[in-house]
Amino acid sequence: MILRRIACQMLHHGSLVFVLDTKRISHPWASGLPGVTSCRDIADIHDQLIALGVEGRRRTRVADELGIDADPKDIGPRL
Repeated sequence: MILRRIACQMLHHGSLVFVLDTKRISHPWASGLPGVTSCRDIADIHDQLIALGVEGRRRTRVADELGIDADPKDIGPRL
């Protein structure tokens, strides 16, 4: 219930949400929602975590290039 509320707030503010459901039955509400990536399979969870790490490194590099006064919108969409 708490995760669902946090996800709704994040979606409301334009963020993307990643739900990693290792039990495969805990968060059926997340499947198919716009802005939500729902992963139930361990391989899919692994792939999403790798992709998030790559995106995090990309954003750090862009932020470093733009400098401390950079507008966050210039770095990338909210995750």
